[in-house]
Amino acid sequence: VNTMVSSENGWLLNDLDTKSIQDQIIKGINISDTDLTEKKINSVKKIVKSFIWDQIIDLTIRKISSIISLS
Repeated sequence: VNTMVSSENGWLLNDLDTKSIQDQIIKGINISDTDLTEKKINSVKKIVKSFIWDQIIDLTIRKISSIISLS
């Protein structure tokens, strides 16, 4: 989860007690449009950096390997 969510793009629960969950929900409800937009942008950046390129690289390697094995 730490790979996907941080305080920059979401809300982390330090404790799984009712009060902690309630506090984070209230923060989410009361967040300003500007701060929410910033969290959304940070989420996209995190996905691009951490996930999408790995998938593209793996697919490229598989394709090149299949072409090489056909030769």
